Amino acid sequence: MCLFLSKPIFMKRLILFTAALCVFSHGVFCNELEINSGKIVSRLQMEGSMIRKAVFMDAATGREFSVSSGNMPLFQFGINGEVVSSDDPLWTYCGETADTLKNGGIQISYVFKGKKRIKGLELVWDRQYFPETAFLRERLRLKSAEGCNLRFTDIDGKNHFIFPQYSFNAPDTTVHATEIRIGTFGTEILPDYDPGRTYDKRSERNLATCHMFHKRILEHEIGDIETKGPFLCTDMDGYRILTTYEHASQDETFMKKDMGKDSIGTDAAQGVSGDMSPLTDDDLWFISTNASVENDMLVLGNRIRRGGYCDNEEIPHDRYYETVWSTISFLGPDESIPDSVHEYLTRRITVNGHSRKPKFYYNTWGMQRDKDPSMREAFTEKRIMDEIKAAGELGVDIFIFDDGWQERFGDWTANRQRLPNGLEPLIDSVVSYGMTPGVWISLLGVDPESAV
Repeated sequence: MCLFLSKPIFMKRLILFTAALCVFSHGVFCNELEINSGKIVSRLQMEGSMIRKAVFMDAATGREFSVSSGNMPLFQFGINGEVVSSDDPLWTYCGETADTLKNGGIQISYVFKGKKRIKGLELVWDRQYFPETAFLRERLRLKSAEGCNLRFTDIDGKNHFIFPQYSFNAPDTTVHATEIRIGTFGTEILPDYDPGRTYDKRSERNLATCHMFHKRILEHEIGDIETKGPFLCTDMDGYRILTTYEHASQDETFMKKDMGKDSIGTDAAQGVSGDMSPLTDDDLWFISTNASVENDMLVLGNRIRRGGYCDNEEIPHDRYYETVWSTISFLGPDESIPDSVHEYLTRRITVNGHSRKPKFYYNTWGMQRDKDPSMREAFTEKRIMDEIKAAGELGVDIFIFDDGWQERFGDWTANRQRLPNGLEPLIDSVVSYGMTPGVWISLLGVDPESAV
């Protein structure tokens, strides 16, 4: 993974919602699409066939935070070898729908149709807001009419998709920003950890020999930066802009050099054969938040770096191509970033609140990684029974059987040598302690010796 507000910033007001107000501006026919949460107003404005401008305003005072127009499009992507932007004269506004969400939010979906060189393209801009908050969550969905042959294409050899992109009034030439990453291995037991150093092995850094991700906070003075995030908090003239996108890219792959035969990280050690080339952090960086200060404007925008689509991929006609959700929130000087992020993660990111309830879980994989000669030989009925008892006494909510329970990759049945009675007695024991049992599988992994 995506912002966020735990306390009100602005004066309370009744919630208003207005869309598709038709006005004239300097003789040009305009559509003004507005949402008002009672804390913040956000408007999309069209001029003729262009989605020209986006504005954020304090609902109580009318103070304007942003204005996106001109050469800073709200979205941009490559279709059939050409760049298509929000401010190209290619768009017809066709109306909107409004839905009330189970988590208390309201989703407005604006529908636009393409014309001229993108005729047959449908673009839906989903915007979710929540009463009495200055939080907005949004995504784009694209679909093509059957037979139109509209295709996503790379521009200059790379994926080209920017959404959303907003410009804010920046009275200062130097803007401070805090980047928060959540895909970084922990550093707690290494006080002299150097973030500028390359660590080839986890053991050189910490005890994160299993998949334990932690936050990492980086401070920036914005000139023109590209951040992995997914969270970025920018200080702006008495308030802060907190953004995220609902996807995350891992830091430090620990695969920066060739590894010996059957070492941890090679295919053979994972139960499959083949070759794994060393990876870099950049290989696992898929989306970025770019920030720059240009002409007294702070420009914030999310960009797909890789993996968003295949070059020449057909835009589907029977379903929507969807971007990841992104969010933006305006925080007052006394509001806590951690509180705001927590509010977002537990209440805003999904309509199913139960799925976001924190759970304490235990996974057998960490214990197995330290065993020699075979990590899977440690997965025995007696050993796991002992771990279930310990986990139950600790109050664990979920107990996961990880790699080692199976006969082999591809044969997803209990290993009869290590588990002569199968998984049933282990499951019964987990349940008896009030825990939920879970099991790990890797369906794409197939051992050459498997029955399949």
